[in-house]
Amino acid sequence: MTSSFEDSLSSLPSIANPRIIPTGSIKLDAALGIGGIPGGLLVEISGPQSSGKTTLCQHIMAESQKLDGVCALIDADQTWDPRYAIRCGVDINRLVVCNTFNTAAALDSLSILAKSGALSVIVLDSISSLVPFTCSNPDQSRHDREDPELRISKTLRLISHSIRRNQTAVIFTCLTLPRNQAIYHSLAFHTYRLALKLHASIRLRLSSINILRKSGKNIGRRVKAQIIKNSFHPCQQFADLDIMYSSGIIRSGEFFDL
Repeated sequence: MTSSFEDSLSSLPSIANPRIIPTGSIKLDAALGIGGIPGGLLVEISGPQSSGKTTLCQHIMAESQKLDGVCALIDADQTWDPRYAIRCGVDINRLVVCNTFNTAAALDSLSILAKSGALSVIVLDSISSLVPFTCSNPDQSRHDREDPELRISKTLRLISHSIRRNQTAVIFTCLTLPRNQAIYHSLAFHTYRLALKLHASIRLRLSSINILRKSGKNIGRRVKAQIIKNSFHPCQQFADLDIMYSSGIIRSGEFFDL
């Protein structure tokens, strides 16, 4: 039967009990209701600049490595700092890093990594920074061009089965801009956001609350994580994270807030 249906059949335990990867924050794990993010599904982390999106991703990768997982980072922002990643707990010797801002190259890398089955977490940071191939290759024929928004939607559909079979968590970060008084919804200008909204099983929105200071110096910031979609637990839960500029998320004080 398995040979007849190829990879379309899966056992119930692998679907009902996905691999859970802690986020690095005890309060966020509790708010998610399952102790972290699930393997085999898509996760979106959105927020304005300096709201802790990359830091949260690095802590998730560090927690995955503690469970003997191998992770990959597609750095579309071109801002990844390996020294800060190490301070967040990431073992860079067990991290695959792809530096590209080209939409086609980033999505091709994502597809290859997702189908490999060798990774537990793949992070694309961020999808908002991807540049259409035609911008970097203006001489490309018009007939060979593909709408980058359509390309993103197609890639999300194609990798869904592979990551579920391989129990790979794929995390997208997305920059959100301040709301204006435009008549049309923001999804009308960025249709890839709609594709992410539909495909993601968990969606987190981060926002900065205030700056943390010590002896008159800024040492970090407090961030509110809002769970706006959760396929495993009631959503609209909140968790406050303390992120230090030197070491990332501080877990020590979270025990007293639970």
